[in-house]
Amino acid sequence: MMKCIMESVSIKLEGAELQLEEVKGQLDVLRREKGEREENERVRVERLQADLSVERETLQAMNHSLDELNQQLKLQIQSEVTHRLEVEKEVKLQASMRNEAEEATRLLEKDIHEKQDCLVSLRQQLQDIKALNIQLYNTSQERLSELEHKNSVVKQLEDKSFRMNDTLKDLQNDLKIMEQDRNAAVETARKLGAQLSDKDNAISCLETDVSIEREWRTSLQAEKEKLVQEIETLKRDLEKEKRGVVAELEETRERLGDCEMSLADMGEKLREREEVLEDMREQRNKSLSWVDEKTVKLCSACNTEFTNLNRKHHCRNCGHVFCNPCSNFKLKLPTSKEPVRVCRDCNSSIRTN
Repeated sequence: MMKCIMESVSIKLEGAELQLEEVKGQLDVLRREKGEREENERVRVERLQADLSVERETLQAMNHSLDELNQQLKLQIQSEVTHRLEVEKEVKLQASMRNEAEEATRLLEKDIHEKQDCLVSLRQQLQDIKALNIQLYNTSQERLSELEHKNSVVKQLEDKSFRMNDTLKDLQNDLKIMEQDRNAAVETARKLGAQLSDKDNAISCLETDVSIEREWRTSLQAEKEKLVQEIETLKRDLEKEKRGVVAELEETRERLGDCEMSLADMGEKLREREEVLEDMREQRNKSLSWVDEKTVKLCSACNTEFTNLNRKHHCRNCGHVFCNPCSNFKLKLPTSKEPVRVCRDCNSSIRTN
């Protein structure tokens, strides 16, 4: 292992030295052509010098990190062997625990999906009931507006009937007055025989007026009776419509109460299922032990050495440390609400299952 590491380090150093030599040659060429090129070439040379400084700094950092890695590898190879045996035992235990937890989570997820489908259907029914309630409310409002309109018509008819009663009373008073006048005229006719012809003409005129007023009174009474009958029929219709609207509102209220009770029951069941899932997730998180990244220097899959550029990444399923290419997969685990990083082996095993 140490030889392979030293050989890879020496190869990288040789490549870096070759790159430095090539960059130096390019700098010499650029310096020769510096006076001939324009201001844009000068800017490009400055950029290249900045890149060279950055590369030198990275090379120095890499050399320093390689020295530290060589010192740490000598100390940690022995602990790696014992730790790997312990990790393999723990992995076997965790694999069995994980299989059991996955079966339990699958059953719970299946039950939750069924409950969610049932909840969706209940919500659809509730929306339909709400739509029916809105329609009934609109119809009740229309009926109420019609009732108000009919009440206003009834009030107008009642006012008209009161006016007609007043006119009838006035006509009766006029008749009484006219009869009094007639009696007075008869008495005066008896007393005044000389003015009998004139008074007879006045009496005839008064009699015609009285007959006309009596006919008008009879017609007004007939119209009053018709109006009273129409008012009674309207009141009956209003009472029937009011009873029907009240019955429909009571039925809709009972339906809404039943739907709210069923939704409350479903919500309690879903909460219980979510609590069970959270307990399972907490147990699995407790059982899953992550490998300490400080003790790992190589990728668990491809054995590539970790550097400042090749960073370390934990698999959220098995807990081992991998490089970016070996752990560049994302899946939605039972312990996570969103897709998380997993290694290649966990990705393939989860997808096949």
